[in-house]
Amino acid sequence: LRVESQQHDVESSNNMSDRLWKDRQSYPYKLRVFVEIDRQRKRVWVRDNCLGFPEEVFPNLVSGIGQSIKKGVPWLNGQFGFGFQAFRAAAKYLDCFSTENNLDGVRYLRIDREKSLDIAPPQTLKLDTVLEDNILVKEAIHSGLFSQTQGSLFTSTATDVGSLHGTSICLSEFDPVWFETVTGKALADEIERHFESLLWRNNLEVVVSEIDKSGKHNVIHCKPFDYEKLPGNRVVKEIVVNKSKDSVRCNIVVSNTLVRGKKVRFFKNGRCINHVSDVKSFMSGSTHKAKLWEHPSVCGFIEVGNTLEPVITRDEFTKNEARSKVYKKLYAIEEELMNSLNDSLSEQSDESMSALEALLQSSLNSLTRRDKKKNSNDPSAGESQDEVQVESTEQPLEYEKVVYTPIRSSKPKKRHASGPGIRFVHSKQVTSEAVTETQRSFCVDKTIYFNIDHPNFAERIEVDKNGRPKFTPRLAAYLSNELACHYRSEYYKKFDLQVPTDREQIYHDLFDSAYDMENLVAKRMSTLQRKLNKKHDAGSLSHDSSD
Repeated sequence: LRVESQQHDVESSNNMSDRLWKDRQSYPYKLRVFVEIDRQRKRVWVRDNCLGFPEEVFPNLVSGIGQSIKKGVPWLNGQFGFGFQAFRAAAKYLDCFSTENNLDGVRYLRIDREKSLDIAPPQTLKLDTVLEDNILVKEAIHSGLFSQTQGSLFTSTATDVGSLHGTSICLSEFDPVWFETVTGKALADEIERHFESLLWRNNLEVVVSEIDKSGKHNVIHCKPFDYEKLPGNRVVKEIVVNKSKDSVRCNIVVSNTLVRGKKVRFFKNGRCINHVSDVKSFMSGSTHKAKLWEHPSVCGFIEVGNTLEPVITRDEFTKNEARSKVYKKLYAIEEELMNSLNDSLSEQSDESMSALEALLQSSLNSLTRRDKKKNSNDPSAGESQDEVQVESTEQPLEYEKVVYTPIRSSKPKKRHASGPGIRFVHSKQVTSEAVTETQRSFCVDKTIYFNIDHPNFAERIEVDKNGRPKFTPRLAAYLSNELACHYRSEYYKKFDLQVPTDREQIYHDLFDSAYDMENLVAKRMSTLQRKLNKKHDAGSLSHDSSD
């Protein structure tokens, strides 16, 4: 969601705040920007306690389209003068009140989107006159919309320097279709997304409030996203292209969880330009492209400062030598990021395989206990107290001239088993050139090993769009059939039964075990998949609909 008109009014507040920030790199007093929605009257207010528009600038709000005074001022955002006019897409009127010192009066301007000529010039009024006579201000105060500032037109308080100062903008008579999308949460999400880097500044408060039709007052305090709290590998780089300009700062995290809505973005002076994956000029030269930059585990920001300039649409950068140099240095860190992402996905994959390993063990235990009860006259024969601890080694082992390496496991080294233990392994053929095939599975020392690198296994497990293992019904059937073969071989020994001489009976016994195992595994596998997805998504965000 892009609520453009309100965003540009907040942008105006932030640009004025930059005038205060520039020299000190801090604010001399508590800076407040309030965005207030009056749903009953279909109005939106944006108020601040910044320095206010200078007298000589105010007329330029109407007549200076294409002649922004911010053009060429490196610490301010914007250069074309179109932003202030963005309201015309959504609302009929924009009313602007601004003062540098209320003792000198309040400058007031109304812009009607249906008029491009014959616009009334700005007026200078006494603050008391505005509070008493302006219908927009009176209704906002009367409804309690300005309750956080005790009815003041601006967000200044007695603790601020000197007298009242600041700017208040009201958008009114919205087009009905537009106003349907204007909610407190939508605006707060957009502010947190677009101005994320600015929200880290000390002494800055941005609040979105809304009075609904029932009169209830809802307040949201906008907060920046804390990348420091994300688990994973952090890549922090500073790129210097021109010593006379700001450096480009990269703060990118390859997280162990999915972080939805926080794909890596380009920022300029604290304002979002675009997702890296949506900047075509950059992606055209990227090696790993969407595989890296669109992955929800790769998040963070790239602040270009004054090194790069956006095009007029503010979703791309102007083509020049500086852009080429910056892109080249960003391409150089792609390999490091991709390696971190692959390591993270490998770790998640092994965690998923370890959980599937435990699921198969539990299913085999259930089948073993059931068969023991069926083949014994003792009613307690199927209870779990007969389980033994099976060593879950992670040391490589050799079988049929092939070395197999167990997957990394977050589970305890010992697991309870009523029958054989279960282990997933990677295969690595090293001991004989004569060996051309590896085993799908094999049983050694009462442990069944599944080779997850075997083609029969690989073609039955899928990978989701985020690179994580996705268990399929075909995989459940495959594992159940392999397990049934080994289990049936041990079955006759374990229960001291005569091996049938009738081949048809052997097949029936084998298929019975395979079907029983598949019923157990398939049901548990779908539950396991949901749990793993929920765990890996534990740090995910979903409030940003732009992703």
